[in-house]
Amino acid sequence: MGEHDASYRRLFEHSQLLRDLLACVLDADWLARLDWSGLQPVNIHYVSDQLHERAGDGAWRAPLDMAALIEPRVPDLADYQLRMRYLLVDEGALLRAGGLPDRNLAALLFRLEHSDSIEKLQEILHTLQQVLQGPGFEELDRSFTAYVRHIVLSRAQPREALPPVTNLQEIAMLISEKPGIWARQWEQEGIQKGEAALLERQLIRKFGAISDDMAKRIRSATAAQLETWSLNILDAQILEDVFRQ
Repeated sequence: MGEHDASYRRLFEHSQLLRDLLACVLDADWLARLDWSGLQPVNIHYVSDQLHERAGDGAWRAPLDMAALIEPRVPDLADYQLRMRYLLVDEGALLRAGGLPDRNLAALLFRLEHSDSIEKLQEILHTLQQVLQGPGFEELDRSFTAYVRHIVLSRAQPREALPPVTNLQEIAMLISEKPGIWARQWEQEGIQKGEAALLERQLIRKFGAISDDMAKRIRSATAAQLETWSLNILDAQILEDVFRQ
């Protein structure tokens, strides 16, 4: 499991976050009648503050209906075949649609995941600190802190190792000490993402659909690689020519 998956697993071990997630994606009266205080996690392993890695899953590609995974051998038994639907949560689509509660923990997590500027990050952290005030939120605060430190701030590619922090207040203070440095690094990352997205569109326009592996390769490329590939596409006759050195 990578750090990103590990951080999500640790966050959703908290009943408050699971409650708010369901509130974001389900419009159901019965949610208000559930006894969330009795919910207990079933731990199969421990996720530490450092979010240590182990092998995990990739993106979701399986059918959403369990029945689609089972080939019916006897047509007369199709009515008795196991059926169960998965609820696929598309964070980006939920944010684009709007309407998520401002102080909902799951909505705040989604906004952290898609934050693209230091100013937005500071605003979200301020709201999180308000929501997680008081007794009973200490462990959830620590989980959010680990997520922000290891996942969100790593996107800014800091030149120096981040000091250890234990709560969201310390994270906010760390950012506020040198906001200009964070902002410049975040801006550079945004430019690189834009260049990668542009290259993908150019490849699709010239050669047709590209594979998921190739899209992943482009999005993880360095600035120098993106520049080389963007120049290669001008003379490339086939897709493979773009990626030749």
